[in-house]
Amino acid sequence: MPSASAVFSWLSKYYAFAEQYARAKEAMAEAIFWEIFDICDDGRNDIYMDDKGQVRVNHDVVARSRLRVDTRKWALARMAPKKYGDFIRNEIITPDPLKGMTPEQIGDKLEMILRNCKRRKAEADAFKAAANANANENNEEVDFA
Repeated sequence: MPSASAVFSWLSKYYAFAEQYARAKEAMAEAIFWEIFDICDDGRNDIYMDDKGQVRVNHDVVARSRLRVDTRKWALARMAPKKYGDFIRNEIITPDPLKGMTPEQIGDKLEMILRNCKRRKAEADAFKAAANANANENNEEVDFA
């Protein structure tokens, strides 16, 4: 059997091998998915008869089955997160600042924003010019990257 480093090397070198590997990983994830149902449906050792003839729940077996299922779910979420991962939706909802405004009001708002941008650019340019003048007096170099 090849080493893990050899397999990872082949994945980058051989496109056909990478395609087969991807399909095999998908098949493996699918098999693990269906195995979860087998574990859940297998209740053979969940209950037992004690010395007094009482039916008891074998909590160790139930806990082990839960652990086996949870471990597989965790692994699946990492193997194929789009298919088996938890769906988390991060959404920021903000009110529409232009809602209810007339086209003229929207135009006025845009003109105000443009004026502010031009003013800020002029302030930044003045700051850079002053910094460069100061640097030239001191024989220094200023980088505004």
